Amino acid sequence: MSPHAFFAPIPSPSEYDSWASYRAAAGRWNDFVAVGQKIDHSKNRLAYCIAGQLLRDAVIPSLIFSDPSHTDGFPIGHPDLHLGNIFVDDDLNITCVIDWASTSTVPFPQLLACPRMMQNPSPLAAEDLLNATFQARLEQACHIEHMPPNIWKRADMMRLFHRLVRMLSTRDYHDFVALYSLGRCSDGNEEGRSESDEGNPDIPALFAERARQSENMQLLAELREDDSPPDYVKRQEQASILARAQAHPEKLAVARKLTLMSEMNERFVADRKLWRWIEDAMEDIHP
Repeated sequence: MSPHAFFAPIPSPSEYDSWASYRAAAGRWNDFVAVGQKIDHSKNRLAYCIAGQLLRDAVIPSLIFSDPSHTDGFPIGHPDLHLGNIFVDDDLNITCVIDWASTSTVPFPQLLACPRMMQNPSPLAAEDLLNATFQARLEQACHIEHMPPNIWKRADMMRLFHRLVRMLSTRDYHDFVALYSLGRCSDGNEEGRSESDEGNPDIPALFAERARQSENMQLLAELREDDSPPDYVKRQEQASILARAQAHPEKLAVARKLTLMSEMNERFVADRKLWRWIEDAMEDIHP
């Protein structure tokens, strides 16, 4: 599963005002997931199982076009478009695309999804710009003044869907929120209408509700059978953060407090809001 912790997305440099703030957040993230070995824990694996259930029930049906004119045939799609597989000339005209070994036919929305051009996680702003540029240039090349919005919407859903199911992202939680928000508004889908104060779907509450279902409680019991013994987890935890804890004992204390909070609060998400809040709090304590 490493480094995927569903409710603890990996910090991204683009989320912070300085490199020092990002490094501090990344260090606190490492300490947090190390306590209790959260990444390989049954609760994290259950979260991904529930994510799959929600994708199956509420998102995949929304990827299907109700208009038959958009479903005729299946185009050929390249499975791994990135900068290493695309050759260009001095004028940046594409001259060759390689690595077609796993090519297959794909649904039409997948063909229109912006490819993952960068191997490493890109800043969110750069990713949004790349997606908008791809759509604009595709419309221009196809001599289409405006592609119907529902087509681009499904293309965006397909892009997020493949990034999630292939585990290509370092921010699975945020990608899931974006994908689920798009899917729940399509075709009158009503599941998971609980919302947060901001009007977005309350994903942690939805996951907690799903986790209480009898079949998922049984699934959690089965997943727990593969959890490491407590003494092994303790040794791994100490090996992961002992050196940092000896130099900065408050870091281990923060990680343990956050772990306790995550166990008490079913809506707990360790994302950029948390790490920024902790940074501000630590500055107030140690100005």
